Amino acid sequence: KRLWYKSLNPIQCKATNTLVFFTSKGFRHLIYKGSGKKRNIKDVVRRLRLLSMAMTIIKTTQSATDMRYLGGSQFWELKGFDAVDVSEVTVILRKIGNGNIIFYSVWKSR
Repeated sequence: KRLWYKSLNPIQCKATNTLVFFTSKGFRHLIYKGSGKKRNIKDVVRRLRLLSMAMTIIKTTQSATDMRYLGGSQFWELKGFDAVDVSEVTVILRKIGNGNIIFYSVWKSR
């Protein structure tokens, strides 16, 4: 999955009207919590499986449902739905300072 992730090209985000990049920061956040503690393997697998859905949400969602600033970073929260099990999927985008907007995280509500 890491090689596949590294091969992802930036995609246009309707909500931010910019390109979203898939960097090592986003991949690391899929594997580790913000505290630096490693996520359990089931959580990691779940998040990795949601990546293709996250890409669709980034491409198609019209607006960000939440914007906030934290420690010099700006975050956007995008929402989408998994029609298979009728659950909400949340995608987090992040921008550090004047850098590019990056994919940061994805999870599914149950």
